[in-house]
Amino acid sequence: MLDYLFFSPLGWSRYVWDKVLRDERFLNNSFDIIEFTNESFSSLTENSIDEILDGKLSLVSELGTVITSSFGTAVFVNYLKKRDIMVSNLIVIDGLESIPSLDELDLMFSDIKKVKYYQISDYYSEILTEDEQKDQDLKMILNKNLVNYGDYYLPILDEMNTKLYLSIYSKRNILSDLNTVLSKINNVIIFSTHKVELPHILIDEKDHLLMLTNPNRLLDAIFSFD
Repeated sequence: MLDYLFFSPLGWSRYVWDKVLRDERFLNNSFDIIEFTNESFSSLTENSIDEILDGKLSLVSELGTVITSSFGTAVFVNYLKKRDIMVSNLIVIDGLESIPSLDELDLMFSDIKKVKYYQISDYYSEILTEDEQKDQDLKMILNKNLVNYGDYYLPILDEMNTKLYLSIYSKRNILSDLNTVLSKINNVIIFSTHKVELPHILIDEKDHLLMLTNPNRLLDAIFSFD
């Protein structure tokens, strides 16, 4: 059985949770992590994703905790809306905004390119602020989002599959859907970078990925259910 199940942000490896999972309290607890990358599912369809979630969620213990971040929130809320299951504890880190329409996604991804990085430092410069580039742990985590092909690196999630993932949940109103499934959740903590019409903890935009920027705050929430 699983004590914790983590839903990662879109395009991030499982190592995005490293700053949290190194806490010694996880030594005696079981956990699993769901990623959304090029290789995460046999095909990028809602059914393929749901099949994996069926297996993972069936393993979560009666008192287990689900932690979702960004796109992972959308995936989990959409799944919970369709399934007759109960969740003891849920922690949400952003991801409550509606997914763009298919037309909007077509515009956003009108020029899909195969992004290559010839130096890892180029990736850091694109993703991180100057202050964040001083965080060696963060850079080590970011390294896991790339695959080395000798002379260059490719992201573990390319632009084409990014669009496919988003298209699956296009126009879903995640906040409204979460509101409809609250009866299936015993305890919920929501961290949000903007005000929402549910009880929540307002966080700064820089903490969108709270597990990276302020892991202790997330840890306090996780273990508040004990």
